[in-house]
Amino acid sequence: MTSTELAGHCSYVPSTLVRHFKELYEGKIKITPPFRQSYETAVLFADISGFTSLSESLAAYDPDRGHELLHKHLNQYFVRIIRVIGSQGGDIFKFAGDAMIVLWPRPKKNENADTLRTLVQRAGQCAMQIKAQCQGFKIDLKGVKKSLNVKVGIGVGKISILHLGGLFNRLEYVPTGLALAQAFQAENHADAKRDDEQVIMSPQAFDLVSDVFEAKFKNDRFACIQRCKEEIRKTSIKHIMSSILEGMDLDYVRERVLLYEPAAVRPYVETHEELWAAETRDLTVLFVNLGISEQKLTSLSTEEDLHWMHSILYIVQNAVYQYEGSINKFLMDDKGSTLIAVFGLPPLSHEDDPLRALFAAMQICTELKIQKNLYPSVGVTTGLAFCGIIGNPSRREYSILGNCVNLAARLMTHSKKKRGGVICDGATWHITRQDLKFYSLGKIKVKGIKKPIKIFHPYAKEHVGEFTRPTHHTNGDRYDTPTQLQRRDTEDDNIRFIEKSERVSDSFGSKNSKNSK
Repeated sequence: MTSTELAGHCSYVPSTLVRHFKELYEGKIKITPPFRQSYETAVLFADISGFTSLSESLAAYDPDRGHELLHKHLNQYFVRIIRVIGSQGGDIFKFAGDAMIVLWPRPKKNENADTLRTLVQRAGQCAMQIKAQCQGFKIDLKGVKKSLNVKVGIGVGKISILHLGGLFNRLEYVPTGLALAQAFQAENHADAKRDDEQVIMSPQAFDLVSDVFEAKFKNDRFACIQRCKEEIRKTSIKHIMSSILEGMDLDYVRERVLLYEPAAVRPYVETHEELWAAETRDLTVLFVNLGISEQKLTSLSTEEDLHWMHSILYIVQNAVYQYEGSINKFLMDDKGSTLIAVFGLPPLSHEDDPLRALFAAMQICTELKIQKNLYPSVGVTTGLAFCGIIGNPSRREYSILGNCVNLAARLMTHSKKKRGGVICDGATWHITRQDLKFYSLGKIKVKGIKKPIKIFHPYAKEHVGEFTRPTHHTNGDRYDTPTQLQRRDTEDDNIRFIEKSERVSDSFGSKNSKNSK
């Protein structure tokens, strides 16, 4: 293992994780999940405005290659932003679709009390540089003229990074804490179309740097940053990462990075051939809101909370991996606790991936209700999507882009408004209609699609009532499980459901590849 090869692996995780690996290595500490990292820092949340419109326009412009064009132009824009963030010492912690969560690496213990102020100033400088260099990114194709802009929110305070899961040696890392909540709230106050409201700081963050930045204020004291009066010297995230890796056992680092690195890119990383990871595939996508309240998400501070979240992710991992799917992202952001699972990604794909995905979705809902009293909202869609690398050689992620991904997110949101449960699109229903029973939920209008689309709720007799939040009200547009559905079910329908579920599970039960998730 050379340092160059290791750098390729480390580009798929933030430097914050690598620093944690170094502390474990130097302290000869053995640790098992769940565990957490906690410290105070500045947080920047950057959300791209115009992504949805661009995605829809490119899909209409070229239905066969629209998702590839989206990846090309989005990545060009991301690379520009990543370069700015890296030059200001920012650590891109997560790519969240068309957004980024950025942390500043925690200060060393011997640094003075002004460090937190310095980190907020770096975050502010970074935001202003993004505004100066990255606003109004133009995409000009025949018939498609669009521009992308960025809204930025900045917060400060304590964060906790939760390391969860572990099934088949696959871990997920997710940030929580008030500093993140501040950044999300600040970004919600931003307006990409107004030059004086594109960069917003929380009151707590601005109080630390009020003598450095000029600002105007919203009614709730959120600061719209106008100008930086005094800049501090830049510091490179590449230099920070190099200093972290200095003197470490390279194989030790690689072993730990692989716990978080997506299996789809592993064959390409050490041969520096990540471009070959880019492809168009038929996928079934699950967008899952876990049903955790916003108040709970911002207060996961105790050991009991840590183990509670760990058990939740473990339930989801078990459901997804049982049917040989992949967890692509796990986030706690301004939209809540969101997880994206995908069926059909390399190195595993199957002809019946849509069916496997629905089984997994229903199992997630059932188990989280029984074990945790949670009511997840799940959107399931099937279609072509582009799979590939977003980012540059210093920081990147394996992502999926396409209309089916956007639609899954909207079905999840729709399900959440109706008290949760599994909703799938017409394509998924059509492929699996011989193996599952469905309740038609009629047609809905979703953003980006001109005609209303049909949506469906999958179920079997023994599962009726397990996928939606109970209610004492009768409302035609809510997904109460009607008694007539139970009457229409037959014993043969349920036998077929059970047999098919067991057949799909048993077909690979002992053949699961533990390194393939």
